[in-house]
Amino acid sequence: MTNRHLNLFKPLLDDGIDYFHDHKWILPSNGQNGIPCETQGELVLNENGLHLCRAEDLIYYLYAAPHIFRVEYEGDIVVCPQRVLASKAWIPAKGELNSWDEISQRLFACDCASLVLDNIQEEYRFLCANLIKASIAYAIASSLDMAANENYFEQHLIQAREKVESIPKHEENVLSWQAVRAALITAAMEGSPARPNKFGFIAYSVVQSDTQRAESEEESHVIETDICNKMTNILCNYLNIQR
Repeated sequence: MTNRHLNLFKPLLDDGIDYFHDHKWILPSNGQNGIPCETQGELVLNENGLHLCRAEDLIYYLYAAPHIFRVEYEGDIVVCPQRVLASKAWIPAKGELNSWDEISQRLFACDCASLVLDNIQEEYRFLCANLIKASIAYAIASSLDMAANENYFEQHLIQAREKVESIPKHEENVLSWQAVRAALITAAMEGSPARPNKFGFIAYSVVQSDTQRAESEEESHVIETDICNKMTNILCNYLNIQR
């Protein structure tokens, strides 16, 4: 357990639903804090305790996070790998990180895919880079309601998708290819892109794409830590939070 104060967050589905526990958090309303959630007894991983996130944990839960909230807590907490357990926590008034909006979600997906471009076979790297640029342009145009430009970029995106589908999916580049393709779909999909599994798949593909080139378990851990740190720093910029 720790007495050190941490900046903690909670990713939630619409209406305050916790994707993992089917539990509904009571969200703030009328300028008042949300109603606290509370658990009794010893905090034990996977058995008892409210699951919260530090900034560096959030990338592991984005597939369940159309909404990300700041969380306040009191009492003991236990820091675990990729999560923090608490006995009592609540979402404060104005606790939602509104910068995690549709455009941020789409652009974050593209930024993640950009991290694995060097792992793509050289003859296809330029094509994938252009694909990501097309996804970014489409995302920005759609967010600004630029109908004419949106139609133009949509056609460009369709052509780019056809090209990327033609890339041979060899063992050494398949995960990088999947990350780029997932970013394209996420950046251009209709409606909010933050759907369960979408970001989880992108993050998984990015991490696995880098770690598969490791020659030992120790090197794999170092590479995974590095790529996760890069994704976390990108995410923190979009969320306007500090680690």
